[in-house]
Amino acid sequence: MGPDPARYYGGTEVGTVVACDSEEWLAHPGTVGRAIDGCDIRIVREDGTEAPTGVSGEIFIDPGTAWPGSRYVGAATGTGPRTRDGYISIGDGGWLDDDGYLYLSDRTADMVISAGVNIYPVEIEHCLTGLPGVRDAAAFGIPDPDLGERLVLHVDTDPDGGPSTEEVSEFLRERLAGYKVPQLVVIDHELPREESGKLFKRRIRETYR
Repeated sequence: MGPDPARYYGGTEVGTVVACDSEEWLAHPGTVGRAIDGCDIRIVREDGTEAPTGVSGEIFIDPGTAWPGSRYVGAATGTGPRTRDGYISIGDGGWLDDDGYLYLSDRTADMVISAGVNIYPVEIEHCLTGLPGVRDAAAFGIPDPDLGERLVLHVDTDPDGGPSTEEVSEFLRERLAGYKVPQLVVIDHELPREESGKLFKRRIRETYR
């Protein structure tokens, strides 16, 4: 495609809030851009403090005048449950570099808390890209009376030669800490997707409730 594509980041609730052109991306590889005029980004750690440069946390966005504002159906006021000093989180994690460029690291809204330990499903899903025969994967948490949440993994494998559930678990055990290996692995050739193409994890999770 050449050197022309631009990158941008945002969401339905906030519009586009971060962007960069090719020249900026080449100077900051991996970034999704820097806050556009009228917008601002803060990175907040789990203890509620603002993260310093280079440290990951939850991304909070002030869309400024770039977006007219939105409201969740059923919400009494405001733009949703995750707001902080006028900033809104749409459930992503990331960090800022010294020049204010944003890098995405994980999806905080999908975080699983099992036995008091925070587990990010995206790490498990990315790990599986190195296993031949795996076409897609969805890791998520389901309620557990003892652990709080139990980690589950649905894997779409190649029907003509994909790995078994035991092989998937063994592959993960060799590459991740033990507490990040799902207690339940399911082969699933019909992973549901939203119209945008993103995995619809909520639909899978609801089948366990």
